[in-house]
Amino acid sequence: MVETPTKVVTSFPTHEVPTPSATFAYPTIPPTATRTPEPSSTPLPNILDGVGDVLFEDDFSFDRGWDLSQQERGAISLSNERLVIAIRKSQSFLYSLAPDLSLSDFFLEVDVRAELCQSGDEFGVVFRVNESLEHYRFSLNCRGETRLVRVLYGESRSLMLPSTFPFIRSGPMSTNRLSLKATGDTFQFWINGFEVFSGRDIRLVEGAVGLVVRSNQGNQATISFDNFILREVLHTGTPQVTGTSQENNDKKTSLPKSAQ
Repeated sequence: MVETPTKVVTSFPTHEVPTPSATFAYPTIPPTATRTPEPSSTPLPNILDGVGDVLFEDDFSFDRGWDLSQQERGAISLSNERLVIAIRKSQSFLYSLAPDLSLSDFFLEVDVRAELCQSGDEFGVVFRVNESLEHYRFSLNCRGETRLVRVLYGESRSLMLPSTFPFIRSGPMSTNRLSLKATGDTFQFWINGFEVFSGRDIRLVEGAVGLVVRSNQGNQATISFDNFILREVLHTGTPQVTGTSQENNDKKTSLPKSAQ
């Protein structure tokens, strides 16, 4: 049964999935006049409540220091004022990090367009990426499913299993706006202005943010990104995460006991 836009998940189910090999890389896309319909006009809660000044924004009209490179499996480039991640091999995982940013608490938004994709191809945002390339990944696939994954200690775990919602646009040339808020151990996620889930996890407390594409069985996947923006989160007396990264990693999360 299709979940309604008001459905919010407050605890994360768990599911073990294979860990993709961490690697960097990304080409040009042809201009297109194709437009995706605007989101529903249904009034939505203000997702900017509790959000402050802009920390960093990029319309990709020029190079501001993202990881742009080319390799055998794919490439990252700026094309037509968009950041483009293109994969040329199946089962490949490529991402580009925003320049010189390491954050704990923030609000992020970005437009994601599937230029070329097949049903299992995955694309979205990575955040709290550390030096070991451990991270959280908030993503969509070409079928229109969304999920949250945590990569930690060489293992990948779905904190939110793939889920569908009626307001997610699917298929090639579809555009969706991803939004997320990270505040301490608490996360909220929206797609096209609708909250899709929220929950808590304290394993990764700080790190870089970036954009990601993961191909499935197909040999080609091309995703472009635009209107990337990071804002500060306004704190209202809520206790913040303290201690070293190792101390925080040793604390329990809100996941079920079997998931820890």
